[in-house]
Amino acid sequence: MNRLKDARTGKTLKRIEREIGRAYLDKPRLSQIENGKLNPVPGDIPAFLAAYGAEEVTELWDASDLDYGVKRPRSERKPDRNKKTGRIHIRTSQKIAKRFHAIRKRYGYHTGEQCFIAALDALEQEKKRTAPTAGTVETAGVSRSPQSNDSPSIGQGGQNVNDSSAISKPI
Repeated sequence: MNRLKDARTGKTLKRIEREIGRAYLDKPRLSQIENGKLNPVPGDIPAFLAAYGAEEVTELWDASDLDYGVKRPRSERKPDRNKKTGRIHIRTSQKIAKRFHAIRKRYGYHTGEQCFIAALDALEQEKKRTAPTAGTVETAGVSRSPQSNDSPSIGQGGQNVNDSSAISKPI
């Protein structure tokens, strides 16, 4: 419960409005703040204290009235030593950032981290699916099994790669 009406002591709302000096705090809004329907912006509290002649915030409001549910800035918080976290910062164009957020929302990911994890998982699955089979060696764009001794392999550009420098050797 606020005590603004009691603290006003004979001043009109028009006078309070002038003393606070904020264009967006007109008489109707001040009335709503006095009646407890709105809370002041935290940056305006010193102006309210001066206009209402109070020295402490607790003279005008209870602590529960001004609990905005806002956490302190990260720089002021104690680090959470139980979490092992890392930070990835990616600079990209606005077009790509908008695309990322659109995809994130389309697929129902609530955070960028969830979407990022899903993308990493999808990349790993794709890599496993397209990876060469065990025992196959890739050399100069040619995949061949070490057990095969069949016809010459053709590499990039159509040239024969069966010379001694490009022959696949068993692992």
